Amino acid sequence: MTDPEPRGDGASSEEALWQSIVENYGDRAELSPEETAELEEKRAAALSAAEGARAARQVEDERFVPPVPPPLPKADPPVLLAWAGVLVAPLALMVVVIFSLPLPGFFGALLVLWFLGGFAYLVSAMPNEPRDPWDDGAQV
Repeated sequence: MTDPEPRGDGASSEEALWQSIVENYGDRAELSPEETAELEEKRAAALSAAEGARAARQVEDERFVPPVPPPLPKADPPVLLAWAGVLVAPLALMVVVIFSLPLPGFFGALLVLWFLGGFAYLVSAMPNEPRDPWDDGAQV
């Protein structure tokens, strides 16, 4: 690679630098045997460090056994029925309206009452006392 020629004021011109890059684009660098040996040593050291890290990670993975998670809590039937009313009743009414299905009047009223009753139950089941402002709910 040729060095850029300095301008008359002693500083390299940017144009000369770019011209040098363009002229030598695609050329392979020629390294001396000392530089080649040094690069090979660095490459070998990097590979051995990577293999050591991989081996340490495998040892960590082999030792760690996650605990068995606790079973999911069972919801009370009234709570399930209330959530079903809040979620299923509006969806059923939307399907009836979108597809223009015939719906007896008492069935539509029953879906509306199911939604209102479920919503009222869930709101009434909420705790009444104020929460501690410093309690974010995290458990250790």
